[in-house]
Amino acid sequence: FPVTINSDGEVQKRQGNRNWRNNNPGNISSAGNYAKSKGAIGSDGVYAIFPTVEMGRKAKQDLLFSPNSKYYNLGIEAGMLRYAPPQHNPNIRQYIQSILQATGANPDTTIGSLNPQQQQTMMNIISKWEGFKPGKMTIMQQPSSTEGMAGGLAGAAAGGYLTKSLGGATTGYKYRDWE
Repeated sequence: FPVTINSDGEVQKRQGNRNWRNNNPGNISSAGNYAKSKGAIGSDGVYAIFPTVEMGRKAKQDLLFSPNSKYYNLGIEAGMLRYAPPQHNPNIRQYIQSILQATGANPDTTIGSLNPQQQQTMMNIISKWEGFKPGKMTIMQQPSSTEGMAGGLAGAAAGGYLTKSLGGATTGYKYRDWE
């Protein structure tokens, strides 16, 4: 399970689905520069890690619905085959069908032509199909002055997951899954 060590020394254990732990409800890849340009603070080796779920959701929204996005002018079917290719998602046809049914769109409806309500519906369905489900966060150690931070940093150096909060922004990380 990933462990987060905050700048004040608080240690948290995060148990749940990978994309919830990564604040990445769309399972956006960490390859390339897109995720980093949207505020990702690192990678778990495959998917981007965002400091907040809101930032991860906004990155997914921009990826799909920004006019300069590679998905914007694609039909829903073509876009989803690109977003979640069959080799990574054997149930992609059901995935696409659930989007079409919920939005009332057809396979050739361009992603960029969806109205705001349809966009939110599509985003929610993607989160569901990508396995996003809130997990459990447990505080394992309360902050304790600078000693807590020093101990937390030592633990992160040994392979933990470190997030450093500075004025509401989170920077820096080291990731490892422990069982």
